[in-house]
Amino acid sequence: MATMLVSEPAATWPVDVLALENAVEAAMVAVPGVLSSLAHDVIAMANEEEESPPLVASDIYCKGDLLHTVQIAHIFKDSKTFVDMKVRDSPEQASKAFQKMMQDTGNKPTQDHVRAFVNATFEDGNELDEWVPDDWSESPALLSRISDEKYRDWAAGLNKLWLVLGRKMKKDVKENPNLYSLIYVPHGFVIPGGRFKELYYWDSYWIVQGLLLCDMHQTVKGVIENLLHLVSLLGFVPNGSRVYYEERSQPPLLVAMARAYYDKTKDLQFIQDNIELLEKEFNFWMNNSMIEVEKDGKKYKLARYYFLSNGPRPESYREDYETVSGLNTTAEKESMYWELKSGAATGWDFSSRWFIDADGENGGDLKNLKTTMIVPVDLNAILFGAATSLQYFMTLLGQRHKALGYGTIASELREAVNAVMWNEKDGIWYDYDVLNKKQRPYFYGSNLAPLWTYCYDVNNAKEIAAKVVTYIEHSQLLSYRGGTPASLANTGEQWDFPNCWAPLQAFIIQGLDRTGQEDAQNLAEELARRWLHSNYLGYKQNGGMMFEKYDAENIGRFGGGGEYTVQAGFGWTNGMIFELLAQYSSKGGSDYRPASGSGYPLGGAALGPELSNSLFHAADRVRKELGGYLGNKDAAVPHLAHPQAHPQGHPQGHPQGHPQGHPGEKDVSG
Repeated sequence: MATMLVSEPAATWPVDVLALENAVEAAMVAVPGVLSSLAHDVIAMANEEEESPPLVASDIYCKGDLLHTVQIAHIFKDSKTFVDMKVRDSPEQASKAFQKMMQDTGNKPTQDHVRAFVNATFEDGNELDEWVPDDWSESPALLSRISDEKYRDWAAGLNKLWLVLGRKMKKDVKENPNLYSLIYVPHGFVIPGGRFKELYYWDSYWIVQGLLLCDMHQTVKGVIENLLHLVSLLGFVPNGSRVYYEERSQPPLLVAMARAYYDKTKDLQFIQDNIELLEKEFNFWMNNSMIEVEKDGKKYKLARYYFLSNGPRPESYREDYETVSGLNTTAEKESMYWELKSGAATGWDFSSRWFIDADGENGGDLKNLKTTMIVPVDLNAILFGAATSLQYFMTLLGQRHKALGYGTIASELREAVNAVMWNEKDGIWYDYDVLNKKQRPYFYGSNLAPLWTYCYDVNNAKEIAAKVVTYIEHSQLLSYRGGTPASLANTGEQWDFPNCWAPLQAFIIQGLDRTGQEDAQNLAEELARRWLHSNYLGYKQNGGMMFEKYDAENIGRFGGGGEYTVQAGFGWTNGMIFELLAQYSSKGGSDYRPASGSGYPLGGAALGPELSNSLFHAADRVRKELGGYLGNKDAAVPHLAHPQAHPQGHPQGHPQGHPQGHPGEKDVSG
């Protein structure tokens, strides 16, 4: 029997204006002159409502009773499914159909009613075409520089995954924007993978790095131009290219992407053409995220994630609605929604990193989320890096005064980060809790972000590097041979232990290496080789699949936890692997084995029964579209320009599944 829904939408407009006019006229006859002014006001309001502008995509996908009713009905396992669908006719028609359903059911539709409404009014998006970039090559120069044959074959396979993940928006998205939640961008791009089938902000940074190493300069230019297009529309880069992401962003790495592109191509004209938009994105953060922090009698300005908009996240509507269900007042619930949205903007959705419990520690659960009260190390290090790159660009463009201005901003950020966040005793940077006015002395991979962007006094690099190396050793992080975990708190949140993420490996490995100090660089190499080995083993064990996150305790095993099942693809993982292969492949290859004695099993893990069907589909897709590459390294490059075979970019099932279980870490690299 279908479940009854609790959904009591408010009365809806437009009203019957003629009936209203007749009623008001009757009242005026009964009480002449008294109601005249009020009557005209009421009729004017009704007419204004009747003449209100047409509904747009955000009216359907971002707010309102329609969104609430569909998401709470739980007709899809993933809340993102509905808000990625296309309106069949128009937002107005969808709204009228919804009102009719509510009227017909006395405002109490069953799950079956809602499912029938959605099926009749919406359809699968089918908004993206598979896309083969013009500058893709089967043999980028990087491959010839990888001495280990097995890693070289692996890199060739990852290079082909750019074809699996390449997308371009259909013309209809541009011509009929109100039928889609997708925001149109003009150029092709690379998606992360799995449920993430649109352009994402901070994912794009590592995707760009990988594409540059595969000599795909024109593709990178297009990806950055897409992000710049979003800045021109919204004033900043949103979390992703969907209307429901328009009220929040992600870690601000656009300037860093432009710097990476320029360093590789020396395309100064591109910088000159887009410098104003790069400044606009940077200024968005400086104008909207800064907070004053006092330390030792001096005041500093630092950034935090601060995105305040009402209601649940549309793509995680049901989850957010349930999270606030125990709160008593509307104000408490809206405050919780602000914290959830700001937490999502961090890219770490979610983690104990954003928890502040009653004792001021990082305990509790999502109800203890206080993202807006925490000043993050990595956000401020990234903004410092952006300021230094803008200073560099302005110098190249001959804009001396602007260069000096950005240099001053960078200096102030660096001073603030080191005054407020550096812990001399522990030898590391910590996030800062503005609620309790104290550092948060817990390990998170982001603690090392200042090394990654040189946000410290480089004249003290030797001393700082030595302290950070000692901190890592004392934190027992070398015990984990599957990668460095996001944190040491096992909360069940996906940005906590035991999950390992590519961006955090970048902060740690590249940060240590950039100090230029031997001990730090040796540690970076060891951590890089561990990450390469774990990713390679997982790739071989799991049919050529790469994942968004991995398990620190089990070499080659994908991670878990959070609001959705693990996703395969995977854009930023692949990009980071290319970076590490470019730097470390000559120093050891696929025969690497982590040192024993850590107390953790060496066994990797094949896919278990908890793996979702989407991963079976992804594996099937990789096998089919790489033309048998996994069994034949000489297989031809596939032609992927047949989106009609998979209307939504997803294969249609995988009947055989995967082998269950794996006896241990055997040599699967032959």
